[in-house]
Amino acid sequence: MASYSLLNDLTTTLQHNLYHALDTAADDNFGMTSATSEIVLESPQTADLEHAASKVSLYLYHMGINGHLRNQPMLSVGAQGLMKPPLPFQLKYLITPVNGDHFTHQLMLGRIIQYLYDNPILTNSATLPMNDDKGGTTELRIHPDNLSIESLNQIWTAMSEPYRLSYSFTVDVVTIDSAKPPRAAHRVGGVAQSGS
Repeated sequence: MASYSLLNDLTTTLQHNLYHALDTAADDNFGMTSATSEIVLESPQTADLEHAASKVSLYLYHMGINGHLRNQPMLSVGAQGLMKPPLPFQLKYLITPVNGDHFTHQLMLGRIIQYLYDNPILTNSATLPMNDDKGGTTELRIHPDNLSIESLNQIWTAMSEPYRLSYSFTVDVVTIDSAKPPRAAHRVGGVAQSGS
């Protein structure tokens, strides 16, 4: 089952994974001491203004429906039931170093990109519970976004911020199960049909 908490679970998992990546960098000491205070889950501007200890903004800036998986058929539950399939999302994140100099920013982004490149799949775990028993998935894929200059400008303009060096990536397919219980289905010629 993919509960509505999956959005928060995913972002928190990414926050801790990126903290670990920076904290264990082989050749650089970024002085990391706390995932929750230094990897901030807010826009770069808010991270700068309200979080003195912040070093990186991990900002979920867009949630979009995965068009290829949007119109899945109803799922059979037992012999006489049907339920709605999970709703499939693509989540887009922006990673921006927010404190320190440009040299440090580039080192941090380089390490983060390296880590995500080496670890492109997130799987079911205690902190990221996923299940495919309702048509969802047990793994999520991370891939970089190849954003145009126009798209980058739109993102930063929407945040009322001048452009900063940053990295954008997508996680998909993030599925959220329906909370509605299965409903009775009529079977015609051996095929379940949704009831009225």
